[in-house]
Amino acid sequence: MLREDLARLVKEALDNLYDPPYLQTHPLADILVTDREAGESRGETLRRVLREAADQLKPSRSVPSNRPEWLGYRIVWLHYMRSLSRDETCRDLGISESTFFRYRRLALAALTDLLWEQAFGAMVAANTQDGSLAFAVAGDGIERSLTLASMHEPQRLDLGQILHDVRRTMEPL
Repeated sequence: MLREDLARLVKEALDNLYDPPYLQTHPLADILVTDREAGESRGETLRRVLREAADQLKPSRSVPSNRPEWLGYRIVWLHYMRSLSRDETCRDLGISESTFFRYRRLALAALTDLLWEQAFGAMVAANTQDGSLAFAVAGDGIERSLTLASMHEPQRLDLGQILHDVRRTMEPL
């Protein structure tokens, strides 16, 4: 998966944040929903994960509330979490449409980065901790591992060990 794909999925999910059937089957749920609370559906969990990620965009209390650092967070919160229209959000924040689009794009990029790290950051660290690349990851793991590995600096791999692991995986099939 590429970051652009994740960005598209994040925007789609945010656009439909209060549509439980849509979120229930959304591909982003396959990526982000790992632990569900008791009685919580996949859609509800995805909504919670997105809200928590959006909360992480909130600047620290030391940043005055009239600073531009707050605009991205406020746009995401008002437009997606409170379901205000673009015009209502612009009116509430006293900004133009072009400012809305610019800061929304920046905020969605930051949100995508947060979710990318959440979904794939720990997996990369776990796979590269011992210096080798692991292929046994949930879902379409081979593609994800290779994509993530290609984003990091080159590393030495033990081809013999990789082939041995691939053979062990393939033999039962």
